[in-house]
Amino acid sequence: RIGYHEIYNEPDLHLFYQGTFEEYMEMYKYGSLGILEGDPDAVVGGPSLASPEAANNTQSFLEMVVEEGLPLDFFSYHHYWINSPFGAKHNLVRSALSKYEEFNTTEIHLNEVAYIAGGLPGDDSINNFYGIAPKIFNMIEEILDQTDITVVSWAQFMESTVIGDAYGMIFRDGTKKALYNVFKIYA
Repeated sequence: RIGYHEIYNEPDLHLFYQGTFEEYMEMYKYGSLGILEGDPDAVVGGPSLASPEAANNTQSFLEMVVEEGLPLDFFSYHHYWINSPFGAKHNLVRSALSKYEEFNTTEIHLNEVAYIAGGLPGDDSINNFYGIAPKIFNMIEEILDQTDITVVSWAQFMESTVIGDAYGMIFRDGTKKALYNVFKIYA
């Protein structure tokens, strides 16, 4: 059984999805209905926004889900700590969902989280050194304070094949980074 069916990734970023946000919403509509047709008990959600603080996308998505009577078992978004304050972003998500009684039981998934963001800093990334430890422990504490978040996923377990990629917890050769050890200590 599949735990969660998430429809797409970062449709607001135009990195993975080249269409408009309106086209994404059509894809969500037909995708969610198709998934439920195949499995009426499926847990369906999205939109896995890179920037839910762009209120026009968040609001138009939620309005469309309500107007079309579509499932939204979970609302998902991403956050990179170094970019902006987490609490403010999460409060915007919480506030947007709270405007509709249809979302009273909708889960919130922080399904891509990391400390660093932006370019790929490579070997010099703080993720590779012990200095990341207090930052990650503080990050974990901030997330745990938000008891309405039901799922949290790190952005990337292993570095990708992109040269200089530093988001992963382990290097491409399997060597564990300082970042990995922070989570091991926490566990």
